[in-house]
Amino acid sequence: MKTKEVLEKSGIDRETLRFYEKKGLLPETTRTEGGYRIFPEEVINRLRFIKTAQGAGFTLNEIRELVDLKIKGVSCKAGRDLAAKKREELQS
Repeated sequence: MKTKEVLEKSGIDRETLRFYEKKGLLPETTRTEGGYRIFPEEVINRLRFIKTAQGAGFTLNEIRELVDLKIKGVSCKAGRDLAAKKREELQS
């Protein structure tokens, strides 16, 4: 999926997309011979997750931790523990 499609489907702007890429929140892209970035379909779900997590009060660093857990195949318990810790932090 080209950048334009990602922007249309996710509702974010180009600068935000690049920022998330630089922060390591998105999977690696490939490029066409013409130099266009091609994103995997899963990037839309990842962007939705990022937006939802931000809305819940997670920082980008915390979101990256959660994304890294998924990439590494760590158990869901680790993610739940991070979420519970954040909930306690927000309630304080």
